[in-house]
Amino acid sequence: MNGNWAAVMVAMTCIGCAGRKAAGPTLSPQERSRALYEVDRQFARLAAEQGAARAFQQYADGQSLRLNPVGPNVVGRDALVAELRDLPAGGLTWVPRFAEAAVSGELGWTWGDYVVRGPQGERRGRYVTVWRMTPVGWRIAGDIGTAAP
Repeated sequence: MNGNWAAVMVAMTCIGCAGRKAAGPTLSPQERSRALYEVDRQFARLAAEQGAARAFQQYADGQSLRLNPVGPNVVGRDALVAELRDLPAGGLTWVPRFAEAAVSGELGWTWGDYVVRGPQGERRGRYVTVWRMTPVGWRIAGDIGTAAP
């Protein structure tokens, strides 16, 4: 029985490791944070040039969540894109101000300032985006914005 138990444990360990990304070059915490900052800058550039819906389509996935201050939260890429599709390119823009990635490289967060331009005028505020590393790169785990006073 002990031999079977050991085999099960080895198999479970291998299965758990199989889903992990192969280790690449080791980055310092500062390099990881700079890389995540650049991801948010690229995300913002895409929104400014091609629209927020296109940007969220690229950087969100089925688990991405946007917390709304009022009403239901928005969950998943399709829901995020649907909510943003009427905004023209440049309708939602933002500038990242800070990024920090975990030493493990699996999670990180960015914050910055945003502007929404629409028929009712311009609204400004700050945002926080939590990112998670996936096999295809950084994807939005959670996003929340707060309006400026």
